Amino acid sequence: MKNAFYLMLAALAFVGCSTDKEFNTSEEGLSLKNRIEENSDKGAIPVDSEINKVSSGEIKPGSLSEMIDLYQIDTQKSEGTAYDTNLKNRWLFSIYKPLLSGEATEEEKKFFIQEQLKMEHNLPHIANFYKLLSITSGISEAEKEAICSRFKENNDAAIADIQWHTAEEKKQKQTELLLAGRNYWLLKNAVKK
Repeated sequence: MKNAFYLMLAALAFVGCSTDKEFNTSEEGLSLKNRIEENSDKGAIPVDSEINKVSSGEIKPGSLSEMIDLYQIDTQKSEGTAYDTNLKNRWLFSIYKPLLSGEATEEEKKFFIQEQLKMEHNLPHIANFYKLLSITSGISEAEKEAICSRFKENNDAAIADIQWHTAEEKKQKQTELLLAGRNYWLLKNAVKK
């Protein structure tokens, strides 16, 4: 799981540093294209994805609504692939700012809560997930409790599956997940009083 994430980052760095819009047709360029296509089986996001176009500045969405449309185009293509979670996590880096800043409707907030629950993991966005949940109305306390439980279970399982460089890294991520959930409930209960 973690290896796929690193592979995705390496591919993105390589693609992001390129000044060419099209692949080179030389043997070296074709070899690169084949390696990138093979890497999509290992979790690398395809070069022609909408998120890569947004990141490169080729597409400049003017609103959260436009970003969500592009997100949905990408995620329809990625459903069931090895790169689905990586793609969604990458999109969330762009989407969370407007989502948490008040631009999002309640339906958009609920949509992204549900999207994150479908993911294999959401390790890069633990704190933001709980912030989003806390500012989303129209979800009962019982539903929020179930959502928190499912979110924690999904991410606990992902943490257990990852081959961490050190035991300390693993413990830090487990602690981050635990504290974010605990802080969410502490703040929620403090507001009730």
